[in-house]
Amino acid sequence: RPPVALACVGLLVSGMPPKTASLLSWDYADGARHNFSPASVRHAPGLYIASAPGAELPGWGTGEADVGMRMMSLTSWLDLVFKVKIKHVICLMDSDELQKRYSDLGDGGLASTCTSQGLTFKQVQLGEGEWPSPPAAAQAFAAIRQVLLSLLSGSEEDRTVVLVCPTGESCSAAVAAAYLCWNSPGLGAAEAAKVVEESALDVGSCLDPLAAFADADEFAGFVSEVVKLAE
Repeated sequence: RPPVALACVGLLVSGMPPKTASLLSWDYADGARHNFSPASVRHAPGLYIASAPGAELPGWGTGEADVGMRMMSLTSWLDLVFKVKIKHVICLMDSDELQKRYSDLGDGGLASTCTSQGLTFKQVQLGEGEWPSPPAAAQAFAAIRQVLLSLLSGSEEDRTVVLVCPTGESCSAAVAAAYLCWNSPGLGAAEAAKVVEESALDVGSCLDPLAAFADADEFAGFVSEVVKLAE
């Protein structure tokens, strides 16, 4: 498939009219493999969403799967992160799951592997079945804000962060949408969720910020609580 290029005010995909000169590019298939997408280059430049390495493998590649397949997935994931020049990783996952899935890969874990490659890594504890969790989302929200706003005096390349959860589809997407609401006055919760969803579709990924919520009103209440907790 053709490469996908990220533009400074929009996305440039093969077959679409260019909106501006492309700045970054990555392979379309690799991005889809890791459910990788910018949250919104208009409302939150530098914020990306992705699944955790190995999410595309049956059973996460644990059990009888070849460790080589899991290592290849981790390597592909890191290559994608470096192509987009991401500097920071925020991971919403359970500590035991991280240990189970990555302790025998790379430098002995996802966190240690990322930091050994020059990335910062922050884990936000989120156990299975605990989503939606306003406290966990607020921690991730605050970490995003610190990267994207507190480093304004640094180089633009330092202000890049990928928000990771097991599949990238729901938890990370919802937190990203919450950040868009806060960072873009006048952008409602439902509209922010749609922006995140459509941004992913543009690059062949699939995100659903509202997946864990009954409707847009429930999500709006969730966003309000997350912002209050993060203040």
